[in-house]
Amino acid sequence: MIDGGEAIRKLALNVARYTGLAPLAKPFVGGIGAILMLHRVTAT
Repeated sequence: MIDGGEAIRKLALNVARYTGLAPLAKPFVGGIGAILMLHRVTAT
């Protein structure tokens, strides 16, 4: 299930991708993706 925060994050990323902001932001936030993905890993 998608919560409100996740929906907003996905919306922001899609806006950045479709407006062309993503290539401009890549030098500033290019390495953050791996950190964010590791943050979401949980043991069950």
